[in-house]
Amino acid sequence: MYENNIIIHLTKKLAGKLKKAGFLVPEKSESQSPALGDWHANITTIQRRQCIVFTYDETRFSVALTAVTLKEIKALQWWFSDMLANTMLKLGYPEGLIERALKTVDELHFDTDCSRSV
Repeated sequence: MYENNIIIHLTKKLAGKLKKAGFLVPEKSESQSPALGDWHANITTIQRRQCIVFTYDETRFSVALTAVTLKEIKALQWWFSDMLANTMLKLGYPEGLIERALKTVDELHFDTDCSRSV
């Protein structure tokens, strides 16, 4: 079911924000691992601006969305894909790999099954 999706495990604070933006946030997702693996996300405040930090479980590779407003939260699918592509591009990943990764990101799924170690 999740082969072309990403599961993002949210902190309760971020889950509350996403619920206000209209996202469905169950407590647990199905156990099948998606193609790009599992991610964790947290919302924090840096210099009085909200920021969402996404961290890949296996490598702790992180991307951050800064100065988040409700408008960005509602378009989180697009912002996540854009941040991932731009970060991979800046790190010098081959274009073919970036394109493959973006094709794998069809849809984001969320849950609150968050591991504090990540």
